[in-house]
Amino acid sequence: MEDAARLMMSCSMPRASKAFPKEQVELLKAEAADAFINIVLACGGPALDALVGLARAVEAEYRALKAGQSALDNNDLLRMAYEALRDYPAIRAAYEGRFKMVMIDEFQDTDQMQVDLIRYLTGAGERALCTVGDAQQSIYRFRGAEVEVFRRQERKVGSSAAPETAVASDAPAGELVKLVRNFRSHDEVLRYVARIFDGDTGGLMQGFLDLEPSDKRKDKLRAKASRRQALFVAGGSTQERTQAKARAIAERFQTLVKAGQPQGSMVLLLGRMTNADVYAQAFRDQGLDCVIAGGSVFAQAAEVQTVRALVCALANPADTAQGLMPLLASPMFALGAQEFLALATKLDEQTGETSRRNIDVGIMSDSDVPGLQNLPLVTRAREVLRYALRRVGRDSFAAIARDVVNASGWFVRLAQRGPEARPLPPTCSRRSTPWPRQRPSSATRRAPLRSPSTASWRARRPRARSTRRVTARYAS
Repeated sequence: MEDAARLMMSCSMPRASKAFPKEQVELLKAEAADAFINIVLACGGPALDALVGLARAVEAEYRALKAGQSALDNNDLLRMAYEALRDYPAIRAAYEGRFKMVMIDEFQDTDQMQVDLIRYLTGAGERALCTVGDAQQSIYRFRGAEVEVFRRQERKVGSSAAPETAVASDAPAGELVKLVRNFRSHDEVLRYVARIFDGDTGGLMQGFLDLEPSDKRKDKLRAKASRRQALFVAGGSTQERTQAKARAIAERFQTLVKAGQPQGSMVLLLGRMTNADVYAQAFRDQGLDCVIAGGSVFAQAAEVQTVRALVCALANPADTAQGLMPLLASPMFALGAQEFLALATKLDEQTGETSRRNIDVGIMSDSDVPGLQNLPLVTRAREVLRYALRRVGRDSFAAIARDVVNASGWFVRLAQRGPEARPLPPTCSRRSTPWPRQRPSSATRRAPLRSPSTASWRARRPRARSTRRVTARYAS
């Protein structure tokens, strides 16, 4: 027993991350705890007594902590509601028969106490109870759900439907309806899944419920290709594996397009939006347009992060890590190593020696070391940001940000890339030509900075291509 305890204690759990979502970590912890309990139960005797004593001590301490804070957890709410209906006839009478029908969805993820609670609301014989579930989708065992509760109810209702048991007083007079029609998948996909999971034919799961395709589903696959493609990716980092999967899927889409499948009829479904940009870029690398719909990658968008850096820079120019540094390195100003060296280096005019300075000081200074003077991108960044900083506290951030985006030339470059952020064509420059450095006169010093005229922007904007787009939708 001691060896088993040391073995379990040596097992460390990963922290929640992109590679290990919180739900998976919680499930892993529950599985480890379940394994430990099974080891103790197998040992029996003193070990089992010690485990029960420990569990009681933890439960007592936990209840004391909740009582001290007048707090209830989810289990308390269920238990107290159940006990109120069980122990107080007046409360039970007030709710019994009150509902014409009670339906429990996701019934495979309930426990026995929840079912017992509901029975007090559904009357004799559970005639007002309807349950909907699928034992193959039970995923909440770590929270106390028992799929056997679902199976017992299935057997109970199924037996009551038989003529010889219909008069049994303890069985609900109900009907068992199996929903085997699948409206999402084609027959080829369903047969493939059944071959893997159907235990009756050598699959992984006993009692697997085979599904049938809907006859009304229209087949929109025009390309002569299989609907199935298994992809196995191993080795490398998480990011490398994600990129490999994205490339393989994009190549598959390109193959379907060449085989005659319209681009606009293909959709990629993902469980999370974390790597949506990786998949989108893989499609674009294959020459396929891609639109992301559903979910949200707003905070991860480069444009949003750039505006966030602008907010930090205006709020506190000295916070260069979150403000000026990412802002100046972003496509808004596109400063490179040479420009940052100019901002971070100062010259002692008396000794002729160079030393380091913070880039926020460099933005506000016009004195640069020889060889790094009059750099156009640095000049433009200084003009735009100095004027923006002078307006802080006087104008709204929306107005300041709008003028910074326009004056930096970033808006024009974004417009040239199009709504799907396609790479610039070879004829377009990566950086717009900086405006000549001008010292505003007293009459124009307070005027807002403006982007090139609308007519100029329209003249430079490329025509939208008439290709159909591949829509990438991601399930939440």
